Amino acid sequence: MEVDTKSVFSDPDWNRDAVRDYFDAKTENDEKYLTELKAKLASSKAYETIYDQTLASYYVHNYFRGRTWLSSREDFLCALADLETAVVPSDDYFDKERFATFRLNLIHSLFRAASPAH
Repeated sequence: MEVDTKSVFSDPDWNRDAVRDYFDAKTENDEKYLTELKAKLASSKAYETIYDQTLASYYVHNYFRGRTWLSSREDFLCALADLETAVVPSDDYFDKERFATFRLNLIHSLFRAASPAH
């Protein structure tokens, strides 16, 4: 199930269910792709960058998956601000700086999508 980011976050009436569905779908897609990538890592070092990017995506999307406190746009933007300043997790990424950059870029993208003035 692919959910349109723009319509989910730009709707003037915050739709908590649509936001929840968006993060559920994104997290599931990230999980599936990470599984595929793990199998491909042995065949080419080029998959390491894609893996770090997908892992960063998973961390951001999964952070919001199933959250009951996403009842308003303001709550979501505050949670994004908290996530933006949180310590980069230690995990099985290949390059911490690359992972952190992908993670921060996605957070900023979600800020832009959800900000009322965008």
